[in-house]
Amino acid sequence: MCGQPELTGTAYKLLVGCPNPRYSRAARPEEGSVTVRDVASRTDLRLVPTERYTSPAFARREAEALWNHVWQMVCREEDVADVGDCWTHVIVDQPIVVVRAPSGQLRAFHNVCRHRGNILKRDCGKATELRCSYHGWCWSLDGENTGIVDPEEFGWPDRELLRLPELRVATWGGFVFVNPDPDGPSFEEWIGPLAADAAPYRMADMRWQAVVSTSVPCNWKVGVEAFIESYHIPATHPQGTCATDDTSAVYQERGEHGLMVISMGRPSGRLGIVDEAPILADMVAGVIPLQKLLPHQLERLRRIGDGSEPLPPGVKLRDVLIELSQERAVAGGWADPSFEGDDWYDQHEFHVFPNLVLGVIPGELFGFRFLPDGLDPDRCTFEMLSLRFPEPGSRPAKRVHVPYSTDPEERRATWGAILHQDFANLESVQRGMHSESLHHVRLARRQESLIAHLHDVIDAYLERRPAR
Repeated sequence: MCGQPELTGTAYKLLVGCPNPRYSRAARPEEGSVTVRDVASRTDLRLVPTERYTSPAFARREAEALWNHVWQMVCREEDVADVGDCWTHVIVDQPIVVVRAPSGQLRAFHNVCRHRGNILKRDCGKATELRCSYHGWCWSLDGENTGIVDPEEFGWPDRELLRLPELRVATWGGFVFVNPDPDGPSFEEWIGPLAADAAPYRMADMRWQAVVSTSVPCNWKVGVEAFIESYHIPATHPQGTCATDDTSAVYQERGEHGLMVISMGRPSGRLGIVDEAPILADMVAGVIPLQKLLPHQLERLRRIGDGSEPLPPGVKLRDVLIELSQERAVAGGWADPSFEGDDWYDQHEFHVFPNLVLGVIPGELFGFRFLPDGLDPDRCTFEMLSLRFPEPGSRPAKRVHVPYSTDPEERRATWGAILHQDFANLESVQRGMHSESLHHVRLARRQESLIAHLHDVIDAYLERRPAR
């Protein structure tokens, strides 16, 4: 397999030697809500024009009709926990600032001086006011203009007309969202289709463990799309096929969003494995990095992997992993009575439209965000997000930005094997999108259905606001 990551264990041999891979489907929940669409109902073969990923004109259309009108995550509540805390952010090319006002309320403003356009708050941090460094004009943390040098020069302007333009703000799961559009759906209506499924994971009680970012040479949609389908796992991450069943993944459209549920701790259905015993060592090696284990749990898995603790008849490794997940949840205080069976170990990946992917299992969140790099369709900012329930004495995580590297060894050392493999795809896909021989990309009906849904929702925003 030229160019593919090395995997020499039993699982790899089975993968490449299985001529008729088993294809299974996970049971789906009852669907009585119009906000939930089982993608099995999709029958169309979707073609997506490559210009959506490469055209500066299309990037500008998205900026005008999508990003200026959609709810989008800016930061966490812990980033702006105290009065005076400020968080700066850029929506494509529009600078904004989120502040904790004296009332304790979160407010968001366009971060631009109403005099000559200087950026008011250039960095995150504390502030008692928003003062322009150019000519000294000043605003309160409620957006009110409180100071103009030589106001008579401007005809004693009405201060109310100089208020900082405000964005709508909402919180969910500990995340802070903003929407530049004063109209449109409320946040509760918008997030509603995901809210019930996400609630048991108690994301609001989690805290940052790590936030690592870099600049990636791909369109933001190329990035998002890599994390809302499991179809790529066998070819891109073959080392994961012994511990991740891509074939039984469930995909559902939830309003503007999407939900993907992946079965963890069991081999891919493509391997056709009935007896796990020959690949237990590979399976254990594959699952250990996926979650933070208690020391005695880690040792137990290692004993299972090396054969010194055989599994009882009829017991699969997944059964043990579910048991360990329950044990950790009870010990950590995050067990939820609604979790049952597969919920304890299956990974739920919530695609929060447009650019946020939150992968959760009980007690942990591992997510990704892709931010447009201005109006450049060929580049975006990638953020890796890690959240867990805080432990006594834990300190706030520091955000780290690292330069993007094309060197495989350096990238693997920085990001680990899996993300290194993903990055290699992202930059290669973006280059390929520019081929004059390729006008459309083709999407699998079921396994890439959430990508089709992403483009459907983008189109809905564009159609509501025709090009000027």
